Amino acid sequence: MGVREHPVGHSHVKANGAARSLGFASTARALRILVISDDTKTLALFKKALPHTGARGKRSPLFRLTLCRRADQGLAAVKKSARDGLTFSVVFLD
Repeated sequence: MGVREHPVGHSHVKANGAARSLGFASTARALRILVISDDTKTLALFKKALPHTGARGKRSPLFRLTLCRRADQGLAAVKKSARDGLTFSVVFLD
């Protein structure tokens, strides 16, 4: 498994309300999260904890989750995000 990016939303409240509760003015820009772990169960938990559907079943991501199994993949993801001007807001390392 390499680097995987997953747009995820919030299934329990309206997307705009959830975005505001996280400090976003709108859902136009998703919070980018990088998770680096060699444990596939840990990666699966992050993916499960951030549901894939938005309000009324529409895809309206609040988060853009990037999952990496190795440190070199995580470093490559960070470098690419910096080049693209789309840096990560949160990084989880295991």
